[in-house]
This record gives sequence, structure tokens and C-alpha cells, in this order.
Amino acid sequence: MDYKGTSKIINAIEWIDKYIIPNIENKVVKPYNKNVACYYGCLLVRPNKVLNYDRVENPLTMDVVMQKIGATPIDFAFKTECCGAGLSVSRTDIVSKLSGKIIEDAEHRGAQEIIVACPMCHSNLDMRRTDINKYWNKDYKIPVLFVTQAIGLAVGLLPEQLGLQRHFVEVKI
Repeated sequence: MDYKGTSKIINAIEWIDKYIIPNIENKVVKPYNKNVACYYGCLLVRPNKVLNYDRVENPLTMDVVMQKIGATPIDFAFKTECCGAGLSVSRTDIVSKLSGKIIEDAEHRGAQEIIVACPMCHSNLDMRRTDINKYWNKDYKIPVLFVTQAIGLAVGLLPEQLGLQRHFVEVKI
């Protein structure tokens, strides 16, 4: 088959905003009444010239998605900063430093949870929490959820159905 280059690639948040949210807005059975830090990470909106998606330094689409399920997104300075990305295995010290700044800012601004769309970001902010706490000599307890898990809770799915028991940092419902 000939490739014509006419397909538009969209990221997970674009897909949720375009195809899921319009179908669930009236199906929210348990509004997500939490203050959340929507963390986009460094790759969801970059490179801007290629993706041409949202606002590169202060994206808002995930914030709007979370508002539509009842959450209150906080003003968050680190929403597009790098968490350490693929250095999670080879340089946990760098991941601990970068991810710790993200977590600190979210907690300092009153977030009850950090919401992500990227599996690598989730891994670095959740799975590496012991290393982060050790590096910063703190005991950060703020949980990290995928945006799809927050949506699932809002439409009435059980925590076990969403795999929340598998997180390294306890998710309190």
C-alpha cells in the first residue's frame, strides 16, 4: 500500500479529549474532587514544530480533561519539565533529582495527586519514589495516577479494576 503521509498522529491526551471525554461527561458518577497537578512531562508537547499541540510551556488540555471529571488542576510550575525520562535504569541519581523537583512543587502547591499520561513519567515519579525520598531526604507521599485511572474512578470503576493496588506509592480513594 502506498503511504501518502496524510494520517495525523495524536497523543494520548488528544485522543482522550477528542474521543472519550465527549462520551463520558454525562456518565461521571463520582466527581473527582481532588486538587491535581497535571504533569505533561517533556515529550508530550515537544517538539512543538512537529506536534503543533497545545501550548508547549503551559499546556492545558489535560487540565481541562481533569476539570471535566470534577478535579481542580493546580497552577504547576514543573508541568513540562523532564523527570529523567530514559535514565531511570542507568542514572537513578538524575531521575531522583529531577523527579524530586516535580514532586516537591506539586506538594508545595497543594496537589493531592499527580496525573500523568506517559508510562515513563509514571515509572519515574512512582516506582523511583524510594530513591527520590532518599536523595532529597524527604518522605513524599503524593500518589501518581494515569489520567485514564482518574477518569475510570470518576465513571465508577473500582480501584482494583484500574490497577491502583499495583502502584508503589499508595493511592488513597
